[in-house]
Amino acid sequence: MTREIAGPMPGLVAVWHLRDDSNDAVGGHHGSWAIGTAQWVEQPAAFCYFADACFLGRFAVLVSWHKYGDPAADGHRELAGSGRGTAVAGASENSALFWFFDPPNWELLAKVLPACGLNGRYWVYSAATTDQHYALWVTDTFTNTTRVYVNFVGAPAPAITDSSAFATCP
Repeated sequence: MTREIAGPMPGLVAVWHLRDDSNDAVGGHHGSWAIGTAQWVEQPAAFCYFADACFLGRFAVLVSWHKYGDPAADGHRELAGSGRGTAVAGASENSALFWFFDPPNWELLAKVLPACGLNGRYWVYSAATTDQHYALWVTDTFTNTTRVYVNFVGAPAPAITDSSAFATCP
């Protein structure tokens, strides 16, 4: 779990390190990024009581992070730690700041905006001040729909401006 797969293994079809590029390290099943380094995928939902923050009484927000050591001579990095983001006290109804390693060192601002009157959707916006690997999980607990936004280690985190995130207005 703490070491990267460096070569082919019996039964293994593909390996994406999801760090510097979208190439398959063993099987030639290469991908491509759609919007820079920030990506999203649909996933099953969690509930607000497992969340690091809960926005608008329905959006569970979780942040997970992975810290990697310096690159070895072959370019690979070993996992040096991982954990959950911690919401800074004083979060609002629809936004929160998160820290990863040290409470006074805020890493990420996330918010969910109700734009039902504009385009019939809830929007997810985020800004980060990090180049660490993290995933921002936002789940609409009413519909069990999740968006996951990822930044890969070494890449300055881009702003997330997803104005079509959740077509789940009341």
